[in-house]
Amino acid sequence: MKAAAWLAALAAARAASALGLRPGQALPAAPAAPGGCDLCGGRQQWLFIMATGRSGSTTMLEMLNAVPGFYLAGENYGLLEKVWQIYESTMNASQRVEDGDARFHANPVSEHSLLCSLQLLVKATLGEFAADRTSVVGFKEIRHTSGKQRTFWKKVFPCARFIVNTRRNTTRQHNSQFQKFLSLSSLEAYTSDLEQWQARHPEYVHKLQLESYSVGGFNQLLSRLGVFGCNFTDMAWANKRGDWRGDDTHARVSGNCQITRWDTTGMDSLGPQDLNTTVL
Repeated sequence: MKAAAWLAALAAARAASALGLRPGQALPAAPAAPGGCDLCGGRQQWLFIMATGRSGSTTMLEMLNAVPGFYLAGENYGLLEKVWQIYESTMNASQRVEDGDARFHANPVSEHSLLCSLQLLVKATLGEFAADRTSVVGFKEIRHTSGKQRTFWKKVFPCARFIVNTRRNTTRQHNSQFQKFLSLSSLEAYTSDLEQWQARHPEYVHKLQLESYSVGGFNQLLSRLGVFGCNFTDMAWANKRGDWRGDDTHARVSGNCQITRWDTTGMDSLGPQDLNTTVL
């Protein structure tokens, strides 16, 4: 528990430093606007790769980062869980204030402004990127295994898009030396859960399995992500030796990429099966 608290404090300190804050200084308020910031209207659109591990997510990361205007960071030890803890503790304290608990005396907390600030926090953890030349940002992660986590992520980023990255051959996937900590049944359940989530929300969740990796498969993914005027001409194959070696030099794009603003109509909606996974 002490280690977890230390890691959370370290993550907060790094995020504060990235935002140019002094030690102990509060996270800045969301940009001034009627009712707070627009969670869907930032300069950068949000994209997240939800993968099952040893499923080709590093290759996918390198392929998408080869597209001018895309910047996706790598894994972050489950950042979502830490952001969730910030949200949950803040809203719980705010509720206690409303209930008249004198121990939690504070001014009311705007949930919307808190969500705006959490978006800023996540953006700060991505690392530096050229904001004037970047249209899509996000990261890839293998540690977000529950529907409850994904439902919360949709609350913070209501108009984000997601890519589900799995493998059809879960037995071979499980035989990877880096998957031994997880039982085959757990891996199969996680894979099924992600794919069912994608099937419920094809308008903003896209799927590409490792066995379907090809230049053509990634070009189809570009089209679904609203990227036109360019195409992949070659494939990267990271970790092909069973290690953690990248291969970004072989991710090649030809043409003049144009990235459209996504149609966000209905993208902030959640179905009954999603809502049943959590209470926000």
